[in-house]
Amino acid sequence: VPQHCLDSVLQIRHELTRVLQAGGVDEPLTGSIRAMRLACRKFFTFKTVLPCHYGTFPGMLDANADRFVAEMKGHNVVVPKPGETVSV
Repeated sequence: VPQHCLDSVLQIRHELTRVLQAGGVDEPLTGSIRAMRLACRKFFTFKTVLPCHYGTFPGMLDANADRFVAEMKGHNVVVPKPGETVSV
């Protein structure tokens, strides 16, 4: 993977983390996150979808991947256990 791609992903993660730390799970940001999921479903065809960050910011993000899995219904969602390796 080219370094500029990794840098972009890390910058996005940093920005989302900063924004998420400013609000709770029921804040407008979660609506934006759901809108991003909708856009991904509409414009992309993913072979496998992996949720991430759930349970990482108590009170700010969902405690588990259940809502993500429900919103991605019809897609191959894999929810790995902590430390589990997944091949995609």
